[in-house]
Amino acid sequence: MPAPKIARDYWGLSADATLRDVVLVVRADEAHHRDVNHGFANELAGLPVGPVAEFPPHVTLEPNWKKAA
Repeated sequence: MPAPKIARDYWGLSADATLRDVVLVVRADEAHHRDVNHGFANELAGLPVGPVAEFPPHVTLEPNWKKAA
């Protein structure tokens, strides 16, 4: 199944991206958040932070009122 346009635009995916591609990039993003949050918890507990999963690139969203200006 083709990826929705909004997902392709946000994640910078190609025009022929599939829904599977969207799931993979969202999983990679969530893995990054998981590692960062666990790193913060470890730092507070005085433990080693550990490795952090790579952050997948995506566009920076701006509020609609900024686009109109």
